[in-house]
Amino acid sequence: GEVRERTLALLAENGMDRAAAAAILDVFPDAALLRQRPELLAWQVDAVLSSGGTSTVVVVRPPDVRGGTELFVCTPDRDGVFAAVAATLDRLRLDVVAARVMSSRDGRALDTFTVLEAGAQAPVPAERAADLQGALERVLGAPVLRTQPSHRGLTRRLRHFQRPPRIDFHGGDGQPLTRLALVCSDRPGLLVATAQAFLDAKVRVHDARIATFGDQVEDFFELSDSHDAPLDEAQQQSLREALQRRLAPGSMTVGPES
Repeated sequence: GEVRERTLALLAENGMDRAAAAAILDVFPDAALLRQRPELLAWQVDAVLSSGGTSTVVVVRPPDVRGGTELFVCTPDRDGVFAAVAATLDRLRLDVVAARVMSSRDGRALDTFTVLEAGAQAPVPAERAADLQGALERVLGAPVLRTQPSHRGLTRRLRHFQRPPRIDFHGGDGQPLTRLALVCSDRPGLLVATAQAFLDAKVRVHDARIATFGDQVEDFFELSDSHDAPLDEAQQQSLREALQRRLAPGSMTVGPES
């Protein structure tokens, strides 16, 4: 298609071998070409090609047009990758303002995050990019993924405005995955708490679209059970309870005023 050809043309302009680039692009899922700009795809393919076959690839690039710092992770897919990345970003005091989670045809997680410095809501300074990259490479290279959050507390002001999450499931009628729409109040560590709930309920994340509007977050996830099948009613209820437990307004400690 047009996106594929534009992506390959951009890579060729940068001196990349077309056949090698095409081979990498061919293992990307259809969603990658449908939902991402050729410039972003070219950056991702370039990162994988330039890695020399390293199993885990982490690259950071300067702020995008929305002002956030973009981060791309390519690593062997296994349960907990999404939670481990989210927890690492949280420990580094970075807020995720957008995310795209996908799986390649050859069993790798292809996750892209747009992040801002927590509090300052500014892009990641260049000098921190290497620290961010190194931290994620260490976490994802470990035999056991570290998925615990940093327990950043809510200020009393934020605590006052927390509302119960709205959780809606969509699927059935032969759909290969279950879609979750999650609307809730923004707060530190929100994505980590959500990822923890997925682990609690033994649910796998196949795609995620995350958007923040002021103090409200609207997230959409494509989910399956541990066998890559859609969630049945009992599994949906189990996940609903896990999310309500992790995201309840009183589920985080009150931090210092700010």
